[in-house]
Amino acid sequence: MPKFTIRELIKQNENIIQYYKNGLILWNEIKNSPEFENIESLIKKLEEMQSRFESECGGKYLGREIMAFVGIGQFSNELIGFDIDYEDAIKVKNAIEQSYCSIEVKWYIENAIKHFGLDENKNNE
Repeated sequence: MPKFTIRELIKQNENIIQYYKNGLILWNEIKNSPEFENIESLIKKLEEMQSRFESECGGKYLGREIMAFVGIGQFSNELIGFDIDYEDAIKVKNAIEQSYCSIEVKWYIENAIKHFGLDENKNNE
């Protein structure tokens, strides 16, 4: 559950949409980088990018939550789930799990996996 996002919505923080847009921009930068092709390079890229998510997506905890939920959610289609982008979603999951990203990012990624149903496809890994 993206609790920091929900808290900001309850507080009527009008910046929350922009924070998610910023998160998507950052993820597009990651996906379009040469580092996305190689798991070891992706791990390092994600470690470097965590501070940008924090500064551009609403602060330390909200930024970490957005990093994880957008990281997985961007690959999910409401009609077909992860069929088309399953491998990319797994790559992001594995890279974050293996990285030195904060424990919060790793916890949020596990929550995002459950929220979007990626864990339902574990037998396909």
